[in-house]
Amino acid sequence: MQVTQSVSRPAAWWIPPAWSGVTDRLVLHGVEVERLTTPRDVEVEMYRIESPKVESDPYDRLISVKGTFVPEKRRERFPAGSVRIRADQPLAPLAALLLEPASPDSFFAWGFFPECLQATEGVEGYVMEPMAERMLAESPALKAEFETALAADAAFAKDSQARLDWFYRRTPFRDDRLRLYPIAREP
Repeated sequence: MQVTQSVSRPAAWWIPPAWSGVTDRLVLHGVEVERLTTPRDVEVEMYRIESPKVESDPYDRLISVKGTFVPEKRRERFPAGSVRIRADQPLAPLAALLLEPASPDSFFAWGFFPECLQATEGVEGYVMEPMAERMLAESPALKAEFETALAADAAFAKDSQARLDWFYRRTPFRDDRLRLYPIAREP
């Protein structure tokens, strides 16, 4: 067998309590977990999912998901009930296989995190259109970036909703967690 992709092992992985089903499966496999009883702020690395692709044919009732993963350094607050999985335990290779999203057998690849691919909020066109006009008027750099995007992509230039979304993603109101893989890596 030839290695085609690898990642460095972190000190630990962090799983928020909302993903208890993932934690339960790890425990069933014998992976040791530490549960927080109080909130903790941690410097972590998380992955932003670019170009996600959801397969249309399920296999064994699961939908395969793929994407490109771009690391981001973040400070995250993990509430009580979150789980820390040390990477210095005997089953750390299994934890890595299941928790690293690029792994073909990861929980992500098997569709355990569809919520992170969906926008939870947005803005109506009648609100965003005047805001976009103000943004263009106030920022020559943004205007140049927008004009470059229009010239580079004919489909984008014709799609009014895509253009409004482009502006929305550049506002402080955007969904910062959209396409953010929820499992964090502690360096």
